[in-house]
Amino acid sequence: IDDLKVRDAYTLFMGAVASISANHSANAIALLELSKMKDSDFYESRYALGLLYLEVQKNKSAVIEFSKIHKRGFKSEYFNFDIDLDKLLF
Repeated sequence: IDDLKVRDAYTLFMGAVASISANHSANAIALLELSKMKDSDFYESRYALGLLYLEVQKNKSAVIEFSKIHKRGFKSEYFNFDIDLDKLLF
């Protein structure tokens, strides 16, 4: 990304995905913040950023990112997970 000077939202997002795969959450967060700045309507970046903020226990930041996803029925093409409802406290 740095060497080629490619800084569009999608490329920054894919760099973040690679950082997540390499367990470099801080780098992924930085790349997703840049991606979000390039295109605030690229909801994949906001969703991934929200998930990472939850992982590092920055819940208020996660809520902000999730609340900015205005597309009804948004479903990520890159991230999914199952929630074990039996482990949730109600």
